[in-house]
Amino acid sequence: MVAYLIGITDVDPIRFGLIFERFINPERLDLPDADLDFMSSRREEVIHYLRDRFGADRVAGISNYGQLGAASALRDVGRVHGLSGMEISVSKRIPADTTLEVAQESVAEIEAYAKAHPDLFRHSVRLQGTMRSFGKHAAGIIVSGRPLKEMAVVESRDGEPVVNWDKRVCEDMGMVKLDILGLSNLDVIQQTIERVKTRHGIEVNLLKEPLDQPEVLQAFSQGKTTAIFQFESAGMKGLLTSMAYAGTLTFEQLVAATALYRPGPMESGMLESYVAITKGFESPDYPHPNLIPVLEETKGVFVYQEQVMKAAQVLAGFTMAQADGLRKAMGKKDADMMGKVREAWVKGCESHSGMSAPDAESLFDKIEKFAGYGFNKSHAVSYSILSYQCAWLLHYYPAEWSAAFLDKEPERRKEKAINLVKHLGFKVKS
Repeated sequence: MVAYLIGITDVDPIRFGLIFERFINPERLDLPDADLDFMSSRREEVIHYLRDRFGADRVAGISNYGQLGAASALRDVGRVHGLSGMEISVSKRIPADTTLEVAQESVAEIEAYAKAHPDLFRHSVRLQGTMRSFGKHAAGIIVSGRPLKEMAVVESRDGEPVVNWDKRVCEDMGMVKLDILGLSNLDVIQQTIERVKTRHGIEVNLLKEPLDQPEVLQAFSQGKTTAIFQFESAGMKGLLTSMAYAGTLTFEQLVAATALYRPGPMESGMLESYVAITKGFESPDYPHPNLIPVLEETKGVFVYQEQVMKAAQVLAGFTMAQADGLRKAMGKKDADMMGKVREAWVKGCESHSGMSAPDAESLFDKIEKFAGYGFNKSHAVSYSILSYQCAWLLHYYPAEWSAAFLDKEPERRKEKAINLVKHLGFKVKS
């Protein structure tokens, strides 16, 4: 709320039911992860500001490491020992996320390779999991309370200071990690606003435009989202038109689409259930009356992490700090932590909302299933506002938006121009 009132964020936390404890709370031991999006063309300005503000010796980039997996270890060792490409292609038979030892027992080709080249296979086993490459995190920046050279090894890469730790170690050492991201859509929005001012003498202030304008929402409802951030893929367009079966979409439904159009929700059936209920083919399922105000917005389907937290509050009497612990345990699938949380959940539901232990257990299992795919609502809302602003500019100032959008990726300009002019209702002659 403070960030909203002083203009750090444009997202109204009251309207969208955002929860502060999702970010930080007394029971959270790790530091919050702050992601900040800026115009790509001005990202370096932000980093220079941090150095000027906190000291050049206290701000640096973060390292990341590449490791030799089972397949790459087998492949690299074989190559060093002069084996042919055909011989080392057996590495393709190693299943993902497994070790050479497991692959040897389960894959006949790997077992045959180990027998034919025992020394090479032994070397590969020893090398798997070791560091292969040493790079720089694309967006991560750390800020320290004291000079970094007193705490860590700092080296210069491409003229920029970088700490030789990855982000987890940096956080463990008490450094604040920021992801300073460059988002090209912000450049497109700014260029469009500048073109509108130059051409029409109009000062566009997107923050004063309401998020429920029928003309803009109608474009989403009809899948007319070419060149719109997050919504330009064919699959997303299909989702929008499917969701709009019963009428024009609301902004809140755009937020839900942003959260649901991901592999986890699609594979688990969450997306399918949401669309079926939206169309009226199925009825919302509220396992307990207390959940109606929590899930009404998303048709009875758990979509956001914040809904899991609210459910813990209204059903089991958890504090919001405890509810965030539940969210984290479910997301990480931590068995030990889950056992403790489940016990507290069942006892809380019995005393706070009068549920029986079997019903509380059953509901916990259902929430756990969805929580693994739950999305951070504050993220979904923030990005959906950006998408809405893009659609608003395309609707009211199509020429200026199109020019700015096509400037973004010159190498794909022809392809994008054809799609845009078709979107605007023109015929394209080949």
